[in-house]
Amino acid sequence: MAAQFGGPVRRRWTPSAGRAAEETRHPLVAVAIALPFAVLLSVVFGGWHQVMVQAQSVAAMIGR
Repeated sequence: MAAQFGGPVRRRWTPSAGRAAEETRHPLVAVAIALPFAVLLSVVFGGWHQVMVQAQSVAAMIGR
């Protein structure tokens, strides 16, 4: 295949392309994005019960 020269340069899109390099997302924003999905997945797949069982086991192990 022959190389094409000239014309506009097409660049790949990157997530940080629209933001300045020093800008970062606040950690609470990341938590606000991830937490609803984590709760939904734990409820849908029965993980909530497992979390409660594990918490009770840890509490019993430390003597509470």
